[in-house]
Amino acid sequence: MAEVFFLPVEKAATPRKVMFKLLEELIVEELFAGCNTVAIKIHIGERGNTTYVHPSYVAAVVSWLRERGFDAFVTDTTTLYVGPRSTAISCMEVAAENGFTLESLGAPFIVADGLKGEDGVLYKCEWIKGHVVEIARAFYEADAILVVSHGKGHGMTGFGGAIKNLSMGCVTKATKRYQHSPYRPFLAFPELCTGCGECVKACAQKAVTLVEGKPVFRYEQCISCGGCVVRCPTHALAVPEDAIEEFNRRVGWVAAAVVDAFRKWRKPVAYITVAEQITKLCDCVPKPNEIVARDVGFLASTDPVAVDCASIDLIEEYMYPEYGGFANLNGVDPKLHLREASARGAGELEYVLVKL
Repeated sequence: MAEVFFLPVEKAATPRKVMFKLLEELIVEELFAGCNTVAIKIHIGERGNTTYVHPSYVAAVVSWLRERGFDAFVTDTTTLYVGPRSTAISCMEVAAENGFTLESLGAPFIVADGLKGEDGVLYKCEWIKGHVVEIARAFYEADAILVVSHGKGHGMTGFGGAIKNLSMGCVTKATKRYQHSPYRPFLAFPELCTGCGECVKACAQKAVTLVEGKPVFRYEQCISCGGCVVRCPTHALAVPEDAIEEFNRRVGWVAAAVVDAFRKWRKPVAYITVAEQITKLCDCVPKPNEIVARDVGFLASTDPVAVDCASIDLIEEYMYPEYGGFANLNGVDPKLHLREASARGAGELEYVLVKL
């Protein structure tokens, strides 16, 4: 079973002490021996969001690496959806607004997948048919990777942590689209449609138009985000019945492909999860997010599946009673994508928790 180190919030001191302790317990200096450049993968948070991992934790990681002779850069990828982070330029602007600057971090912020989110390295794996995973180029060019995740709820995967950070956060737009494609909307109940146009307003991709008072979808432009379905006031729109399950399967498959690629490319990886400000939804929500649990603490492992499983189990112990666990929170099994990733070698579902 994989080891997961856990530093409870009540034993945490400064961000520097927290991150130094976790990195030393993981023996990262030995793990990264012989490496020069380390990519620190984070989620910079959407414009307007306030609950992403605070830059002070990332700055502490940079400091630890620099003190041991490693070069480092902080990185994230562009979004599939049109918005404040859909290009490298706008992504860097949001990063700066949210506190991820050279001055605050001690290292530069670099967008991993290029100017338009299309710069990647193809990696073919046997369990994904009809698509070759495209991993953002900066991860291919780095010598080692440190994935820093925020443990929280997620509307489509139930839980967002290290595996989600790999599957969506380390790939280009093409592979993001592959994962989202099962969630394709359609007019399921025409008799309920009033032609109000809310679906048109909801679509930043301009993939929905009204024709004779009914929505028509341009699927070549649709990114299968489900925004129009959520916005429909009469519930006339729907997605395929197995869409959420297929989406989670693909998230697990892609994460496993990324892990497999890092192994084949001989890139050591370590994972840290910050379980503070635990929210119902992900850090892509462009506003202050609903807090669903007390702060838990900090977890670290060299196994992304194990660190996510431990995060879910611990957070559910700290979750406010009215929310009833991650599966109830957003109506999605939070370990479905983890089981898929584990089945393809990304990590272990069973773990040993080492309390610090």
